[in-house]
Amino acid sequence: MKVVQLCHEIIDYGVRLINPFKEWNTTKGEGINVAVLDTGIDYNHVDLKNNIKGGVNFTSTNRKDYMDRAGHGTFCAGIIAAEANQVGIVGVAPKANLYAVKVLNDQSQGTLNWLLEGIEWCIRNDIDVINMSLGFNKDYPRLHDSVVKAYNAGIIMCAAAGNNRFEKDAEYPARYEEVIAVDAIDSMKKNAKFNTTGKSIFTASPGVNITSTYLSNQYAVGSGTSFACPAICGAIVLMQARMKKEQNRQMTNEEIR
Repeated sequence: MKVVQLCHEIIDYGVRLINPFKEWNTTKGEGINVAVLDTGIDYNHVDLKNNIKGGVNFTSTNRKDYMDRAGHGTFCAGIIAAEANQVGIVGVAPKANLYAVKVLNDQSQGTLNWLLEGIEWCIRNDIDVINMSLGFNKDYPRLHDSVVKAYNAGIIMCAAAGNNRFEKDAEYPARYEEVIAVDAIDSMKKNAKFNTTGKSIFTASPGVNITSTYLSNQYAVGSGTSFACPAICGAIVLMQARMKKEQNRQMTNEEIR
């Protein structure tokens, strides 16, 4: 990611391609809880702090320390729910409730157990949508069991497909049928050159040269399926918020698809 200076609030091309503007007349994501399973979130960031409702850290003994020191989780969070506050950027669902679930440490490394604990936390804490811009190249039955449990609890899960175009299919957990696997497209709606391809890919979203929130009230530009995934999460948040407002219920995984 490359840090950039923004002179005024912008709506990134990625958000424009998602085209949430008509939905914003009805909802901007109010009342929907979305968890970012990542490196944490910079909860002091001016574009995020009012939407962050809590979090947890599974990478250390200090469960309350879900501050992001790597930048990846903060970047994903901004794509989902950066505020429309006259500064920086605007996320797809700028009034969604953000939860920072730290399952990757300050070096952006994680373990299976940390991810399992993160998913279990989401099930216990009424999370509606999970963003997982991470992945393993190996199938772990315990991970699939946890994903199935979250699916059966009504949680919508999105995961980055991966950035290795030589792989035959998406990484895990994106490869699981219960998870929406997301590839990246560019501003011309063409597939990103780094995309992992395969039969598990469900959809694609802007993920090339995306501008989003970064550490210490900064902004950055980055590329990857990691940054395509949260745009789809933001769109799902808007769908859920609209259904909640108009019919007082949640959409099922099947309806979302």
